[in-house]
Amino acid sequence: MADASASLPPPPGRHAYSLQYLRLQLFALVLRSLIAPLNWLGKLVIPYGVSGVVRHSFLIPSRDKGRRIRVWAYECSATRHQRKAVVLNWHGSGFMTPGLTQDAAFCAQLARQLDCVVLDCDYRKAPSHPFPAAPNDAEDAVRWVLSKTERFDTSRIALTGFSAGGNLALSVSNSLGPSLISAVATFYAPTNFTLGDGVKRAPEGQPFKPLVWVFRQFALAYLPKGTRREHPRLSVLFAPPERYPGTVLCICGAMDTLHEDSVRLCKRLQEAGGQDVEFISAPGRRHGWDKGLTKAAREEARGYYRQVGLAIERSWQKKPARESRL
Repeated sequence: MADASASLPPPPGRHAYSLQYLRLQLFALVLRSLIAPLNWLGKLVIPYGVSGVVRHSFLIPSRDKGRRIRVWAYECSATRHQRKAVVLNWHGSGFMTPGLTQDAAFCAQLARQLDCVVLDCDYRKAPSHPFPAAPNDAEDAVRWVLSKTERFDTSRIALTGFSAGGNLALSVSNSLGPSLISAVATFYAPTNFTLGDGVKRAPEGQPFKPLVWVFRQFALAYLPKGTRREHPRLSVLFAPPERYPGTVLCICGAMDTLHEDSVRLCKRLQEAGGQDVEFISAPGRRHGWDKGLTKAAREEARGYYRQVGLAIERSWQKKPARESRL
């Protein structure tokens, strides 16, 4: 199964130096300054703590000489030194804002539920590092895991992600293929960049108009002029269905304009014969609803996180043992 992106010209990979590029840099600076206090507050209110789970941070190599990728590892302390299956996760960001560790509660819960290692991986952000920098970093993280057969059970690898991170999980799963990836599970992931901002509709509501403008800035920052928006590493909806793993789970709020992105992807995979493909709609929920700060919101999120764990567990139970081949 050849990578579908091989027939397309390589993406530009960088912005031309222009007034628009400077405006996008200013927008990113302002947005990051506004979001930083919220991320700090979220870490106070939603601690990662799950009984018996420990975490630590380290750096892994990238494809670029001298540049490394920050990773946080979560696993059960009682089995910390055992060879385990792996889940790699990527946070949401609009491909622009920092957010590593904002999925800490999710990562810790999965580590406990599956007794696996969960690696929460960072990636480069636009506009300084537009597409394909982020999926390259995500793929580098998976390939690093595949090279560590003495540390990880590389026959059982699953990918997860939220929003932009969900897009990266889907992108890497189809670029590496089902022989290497057992399952992919995402929350409110964009799958189709060929539709303009403001065109997509949510079943139970529409976004505030200022948000549509913000979404447009994200796209402008991530996609330099000349980028083919139908590229399967970007618009993952158009990747060949056979490139996806056997287990695919997509979750999205019914008040999120990305709802139909996940619906269309799952429907396409099911029509192509996918046996373990599921879409879960969260009624009355908007983009990022699982990051709510109330106790009720956190409890609801744990229920959806458990569904992810169950899907990954199914994939690992039916996955034949193999040694990874890069």
